[in-house]
Amino acid sequence: MFNAIKNLVYGAIKIGFWGLCIAFLIGTAMLFVKDKPTSGQGTSATTTTTRGDDLAHLAHNLRRSLESQARNPDSFELMQARANPSTGAVCLKYRAQNGFGGMSIERAGLREGDNNIMIDTHPDFDDLWLECIGTGSVGGDAIYKIRG
Repeated sequence: MFNAIKNLVYGAIKIGFWGLCIAFLIGTAMLFVKDKPTSGQGTSATTTTTRGDDLAHLAHNLRRSLESQARNPDSFELMQARANPSTGAVCLKYRAQNGFGGMSIERAGLREGDNNIMIDTHPDFDDLWLECIGTGSVGGDAIYKIRG
């Protein structure tokens, strides 16, 4: 009986000792492992550059689409380009010839992942425009330098 209790105690001590060793090794290893950002917590330089390139590409495609749909594509003149990396909204303000031969100033935009161009007569356009000019937005050539 005494040997059984003795073996049980020694076995528990052995398990406890090895458990402590494993816990110590895991804790030490965790000190040397760098934290990887979780989704939405930060991005690498490659990802941020890609984000800026994506929105700049979206703005370029929007401009090309608007220019090709203009009554007189040669009259198309881009006045302002804005993008907001936090919302993925891209907006353009442009001047183009209207049906009467005069020049009109128009605004259009879209959200990343949405193929439907929204013009300023759309009921939700004002919300989109506020996203484009709101906090965190960039304009002009700075669209290419978006970080985040």
